[in-house]
Amino acid sequence: MKRTLVAYVTVVSVAAILLSALIVALHPVELQGLKPWLGVAALVFLMVAGDGFGVRVSGGRAVFSISLIPAVAMVPLFGPSIAVLSRAFSQILAQTFILKRPAIKSIFNAAQFSLATGLGSLVYVAMGGPVDYEHFDVLHIA
Repeated sequence: MKRTLVAYVTVVSVAAILLSALIVALHPVELQGLKPWLGVAALVFLMVAGDGFGVRVSGGRAVFSISLIPAVAMVPLFGPSIAVLSRAFSQILAQTFILKRPAIKSIFNAAQFSLATGLGSLVYVAMGGPVDYEHFDVLHIA
């Protein structure tokens, strides 16, 4: 494997780890009780499914992941920390176990999606976007 590829993946991965650590330090996880965690698990499941079983476009040559939808929903529902950590976790699961990608691709994809989710969530919170998991009730039947 080329040194430049390994160096690039290492830089992106270290940046993702540092950003994730900063986000967790600035926005600690405050979920209490089972209901919010069930919501997190449901959205992680949707992210894994969206990453692992994408939508084929352009005559089947390209695959579009629909996991961005639950990833974006994570930020206002559960906060930046949960969003960035779940995004990395779902990518690792999908890339490794469903798509059976080599480790270096799985690590890179998890890192780059974590960077995007982390930076996006910081912008959302900095612009005054609300984070309100207390009103999320996954088991509520209307």
